[in-house]
Amino acid sequence: MQASYSEQKQRTTDPQSLSEIRQTYSTSPLLYFAQSEYDGIYAIDLQNRTGMTLWQKEPQRYTTQGESQPYDDSLDALLGPNCTDLNPDYVIRSMKLDAVEKALQKEPLYRVFYNRYLSSGFQAYRKATFRLLPGSIRFAVLTIQDLTDAFQAEEARRKDLAAALEETRKHLDANNVFLSLLSRDIRTPLHSILGFTQIANAELSDISAVEGYLHKISMSGIYMAETIDDIRDLIMILWNPISLNNSPFSLSEFFSQTRVMLHQKAEEKQLSLDTSSGSFSSDTVYADQAVLGKIIAKLARNITSYTLRGGSIHASALEKEHRNGILLLEITVNSRGIDYDPKRLHILDLSMREIQEEMRVSLSNIELDLVILKAYVSAMGGTITSSATEGLGTKIVLELPLNTEPKPGQPVKLVRENTPAATSPDGIRRFKGKTLLLADDDDANREVERKLLEQAGFIVLTVRNGKEALEMLN
Repeated sequence: MQASYSEQKQRTTDPQSLSEIRQTYSTSPLLYFAQSEYDGIYAIDLQNRTGMTLWQKEPQRYTTQGESQPYDDSLDALLGPNCTDLNPDYVIRSMKLDAVEKALQKEPLYRVFYNRYLSSGFQAYRKATFRLLPGSIRFAVLTIQDLTDAFQAEEARRKDLAAALEETRKHLDANNVFLSLLSRDIRTPLHSILGFTQIANAELSDISAVEGYLHKISMSGIYMAETIDDIRDLIMILWNPISLNNSPFSLSEFFSQTRVMLHQKAEEKQLSLDTSSGSFSSDTVYADQAVLGKIIAKLARNITSYTLRGGSIHASALEKEHRNGILLLEITVNSRGIDYDPKRLHILDLSMREIQEEMRVSLSNIELDLVILKAYVSAMGGTITSSATEGLGTKIVLELPLNTEPKPGQPVKLVRENTPAATSPDGIRRFKGKTLLLADDDDANREVERKLLEQAGFIVLTVRNGKEALEMLN
């Protein structure tokens, strides 16, 4: 059974007052040691319900008058308006003497954690520790310790960990999407390559047929390589922001070059293509020409791939408006003979974040080219809309804002694409008489690469790895 205060008093050596405690502690070396650990040290008289400041950091001062104040009232006045906890009333009740006395009857230390505003306006995280004065049941000591630095360091570690976990999740998502798309989109060309190879081997005596099979194998290989590149680009685009390299270039020259590419693709599919581009109030724009080129290439690939042989396509590039240094470029493609599934087209109406979430759930309605097209358009700050009418075809409209004035730090010299020189009719650059050292640890790949390089005119030396390459050079 707990002894009464008067009974216990006979067995203790209590100081007689808070002033006596102040006098003792003000000359004690322990006080100076405690000042490096705590932000405030206070004495409490549990019998008279009063408290006295022995030392506090802000403002730094010693109590020299020995004045004591009603503890609970002082707590309400000092902490009440400044407590920033979600439940400040609970914190204050926990630090009042009724709660302190009850806790110290069970444990030698009683701690309360709380937040408060400092006079500087910053928020501090504090720990209040109550303990009975050694040998006393009447007097207690309260120490206040600032945990702001420790709390902020822990919060920084938590944020770093959360960022690392998020980055890991992104990589896992990217890997899962990559493998899923690879499995879905590589099967068709791979089966074609294997199938036509088997058929060609069975009909080696028919040269004409074998040549046809080789052509189909070649086209399937090109499609598979493009698909792999698309998947790789998609993963990079979705989980890493696209960095734009804006520089000045001529819109009229750009569309003159892309028009040739569009007509080549249309001829390959035996499609009728009509292109037009209006005059621009500012022919020179400051944008990423490479990204704009990828947008046109993806748009062309989508349209020509899905338009049936004999279909027609109309493509136009017009200036919609020009104000405040921004030229709004509108690119419209109308195709007759292509009916996109609306479920696939809806991907263009989603934000890139929504596309990421949809890809985590299902890839069934994901069209690689459309997602990549959407990503590049979004990176340039543009919009893309589409519509499909059964029996009539599909319409895709891009709106891209292009700067007509340089921003600080941007190059101002006009960029023009250089036409590659010394190229063969099939586009392979000739390097007759040049010697090239090729290192590849795969025998089949090394043979294919050697043959292609020799066709380009190189004298090819082959090794299996980098070590052998260095030994040959030495």
